[in-house]
Amino acid sequence: MLKEHLSPGGAWHRAHLDGQQWTNTESLLWGIWHKLDHLDARLVWQKRKRPKWPKFKTFPWSKDKLTVGDRGEATSQDVVDYLRSIAPPSST
Repeated sequence: MLKEHLSPGGAWHRAHLDGQQWTNTESLLWGIWHKLDHLDARLVWQKRKRPKWPKFKTFPWSKDKLTVGDRGEATSQDVVDYLRSIAPPSST
C-alpha cells in the first residue's frame, strides 16, 4: 500500500489517530503549545520557585494518568480525616 502519498487528513490517518483529524499543522501548533508551557515554567523558576515541568503528550486528546479529584485507594472517610488533620485550628 502506498500510504506515503495519502493526504494527512484522510481516512487512513484518522483510523490510526483514534478518529481525529491530525495534520502537520495541528502537530506543529501542539508542539508550540508545549514549548510555551515549558517557557512559562522557566519564568516561574526565575522567581526562585521550582517549577513543575510539563510532560509532553503526543496528542491533546490523550488522557493523563492522574486526574483532578483522583484519590487512589483512599475512601471518602480517609480523605475527610486527612483534610481535617491539615486544617488550621478552629478559633471557637
